[in-house]
Amino acid sequence: MKATLYIFFLMVFCVELTAQIDYNIENKFRLAQSYEQTGQFDKAESSYRELMNQQKWNYQFFDALNRILIKQKKYNESIQLLEDQIKQTPKDINLYGMLGSTYYMLDNIPSAYDSWERGIKTDPASFVVYRVIVNYAIENRLFDKAIEILMRGKMFAEDPMIFSLDLANIYTANMRFEDAVKEYCSMLSKRPDQIGIVKSRIATFIDRATASDLTIKAINNCIDEYSQPALYDLLSYCYARIGDYENGFEAIMKYEELIKSNGNALFTFAQDAYRNRQYLPASKGYKYLIDNFPKSQFIPNAKIAYARTLEASVDQSVIDTINWKPINPVLRYERSQYNDVINAYDRIAREYPGNAIYAEALYRIAEITFKRLGDLKSADSLYSIINEKAGQSAYSSPSYLSRSIIAIKSDSIEKAKSFLESVVQNKRSERGDLSEAYYHLARINFWEGNFSTSLVNFKEVTKNLGTDFSNDAIELSSLISATKKDSLNLLSYAKSDLLLFQNKLKEAAIEFKTLADNPNLFVINEFANYKLSNIFISEDKFYEAIPILDSLVEKSKSSIFADKSTFLLANIYHYGIKNTKKAIGYYQKVLEKYPNSLYFDRARRSLNLLTTNNG
Repeated sequence: MKATLYIFFLMVFCVELTAQIDYNIENKFRLAQSYEQTGQFDKAESSYRELMNQQKWNYQFFDALNRILIKQKKYNESIQLLEDQIKQTPKDINLYGMLGSTYYMLDNIPSAYDSWERGIKTDPASFVVYRVIVNYAIENRLFDKAIEILMRGKMFAEDPMIFSLDLANIYTANMRFEDAVKEYCSMLSKRPDQIGIVKSRIATFIDRATASDLTIKAINNCIDEYSQPALYDLLSYCYARIGDYENGFEAIMKYEELIKSNGNALFTFAQDAYRNRQYLPASKGYKYLIDNFPKSQFIPNAKIAYARTLEASVDQSVIDTINWKPINPVLRYERSQYNDVINAYDRIAREYPGNAIYAEALYRIAEITFKRLGDLKSADSLYSIINEKAGQSAYSSPSYLSRSIIAIKSDSIEKAKSFLESVVQNKRSERGDLSEAYYHLARINFWEGNFSTSLVNFKEVTKNLGTDFSNDAIELSSLISATKKDSLNLLSYAKSDLLLFQNKLKEAAIEFKTLADNPNLFVINEFANYKLSNIFISEDKFYEAIPILDSLVEKSKSSIFADKSTFLLANIYHYGIKNTKKAIGYYQKVLEKYPNSLYFDRARRSLNLLTTNNG
């Protein structure tokens, strides 16, 4: 019994003693680290050596000692330390890597290479060995050596992709884009499933100077060498990245022919072209899919998308020239301009009467009829069909919104309210549709003099600052809050605002002019002046708008319109009067005086466009 107790207490004593020793070593290590951090390298070295002598197996102490030797440029001592450690653990690849790095710091490149070769020889059949040594070569910016080692590793690797990615990264870092692309293509020739990774890697450099031409050239050369269909997919992607959708279309067509698929890639390409306003190649893609892949699951979507590209092409030619104006003039386009588009949508609606595409096709016809042809009655009839026959579709709420605008323009305010309430009460309404519904309800209450209710509605709009209406909602809210005590003049402004909404520009101009000429109205005066300038611009009366905007820029008390007036002046000189010098001056003023403005990015883009085109 006594012997048992004696052994027990002896074991407890040993455990406590070991814990005490470990605790002391840990404290010494922390002390050494503090010496190193405060620049007392000699004391840190002495402490690390003492710790190494106590625990020669502890890699943390060894690494710390080697690090402090390097910091003191004691390279020969580092070499000796590493060689001694290699004798104890000759299979540790990192030791050879560190040894090579030390020789590199001594500017002894041959010995650095020799050290790394010794490391590779420890297990020349392991890809891990090559990657570890390559990392040390890259760390020391010895890229040629890194490439050589990776090429050797790639020769015997079962999966060369690991080496290919590393090689391509090195080539890219050294701006050897053609070599990087060749490596990626070589990888795809064996692993076409890696196309996603390759695309994402090429996307990081294809926009750089000269890189796009070299990339396209390299892929075309590799197509001849490897005959891998995935390379056509890659080629199409690269053409699209640089905005050459015409050649991208040819490449993706070839890809679809080779893989004999169902048109997936072609549909994706066309969608991308459409999003980037490349309507001709987009329409080619959709049309080719429709004509050559009749059994594709994308046929219905391709047909509606094809009609959308036709619509967008017409819009681009007849509308884009006036899009800069705050109030676009009421234009009535000839139906002949949109006949082909309407007929395309009509065929789709007839072909898919019970499909979700039916509602979209009908909605697009209604939008053209309303916003392009100006036929309010016919448009309302089309929207009403959607509300009745496709009330659960995504186009029901947008149809009610358009009907509410038609109702307002037709002086049927109560009917407009009813339509807007239908949007608010529809649980399927998108967030953007809800914001627009509340915006129009707020405007109606504003026009009717229900200012408090209007503010409540505007508050709902500003919960979603990502909409096109949020800024207008904030402006009108500030106007109401600042001037609601002057209800008579605020009601006069509201009446003018309604006339403007209804495109009764002459009547609106008279009302705004009365308010604008009254300097005692302060905030209302500024709002009225800005709206009056917008009306003049819509009628191409630029020289009547300019002094109003200049006054708002220079004398604005609330600063609500200072930045947007400056930007609008720039637009007048850019697109209206076509005085490039003055346009540039005003764009620069936006950038200099209003860095936080909503118009900052647009001003910068326009300025870059003008300065590029005019040297």
